[in-house]
Amino acid sequence: MIFYFLSVLAALALFVISIALIGAGARLRNRQDGPAGAQVNVASYSAIEAGLFGLFGLLLAFTFSGALARFDERRQAIVIEANAISAAYRGLGLLPADARDRLRGSMREYLAARIEEQRQPHGFVEIQTNELEKR
Repeated sequence: MIFYFLSVLAALALFVISIALIGAGARLRNRQDGPAGAQVNVASYSAIEAGLFGLFGLLLAFTFSGALARFDERRQAIVIEANAISAAYRGLGLLPADARDRLRGSMREYLAARIEEQRQPHGFVEIQTNELEKR
């Protein structure tokens, strides 16, 4: 949760700084243009704008690339864990009947707990009050 708060705060700070710098640049340009009827070299301003838009485009591309890489890593970790749970559950078939049934019940409980954990928002911890009272 704090990560999202800091991300929004950083985005807002960058937005405010960008607006302030645009205003400062406009004032500086107006001061350097000279008299009201003087000619302005538009080509130099458009080159600077193109460079800035290119940098913002790269920043946006790297942001999406990093988000996609994190998504793929998380998806791959879930697939690996699901395969490991499946292999362990199938391996329980080799045990004697009484131990097999008891351990399969425990595996089902573990799987239900893992699924419930994945359904929770990232970084969210739910504390059951009745479990705390038992301790």
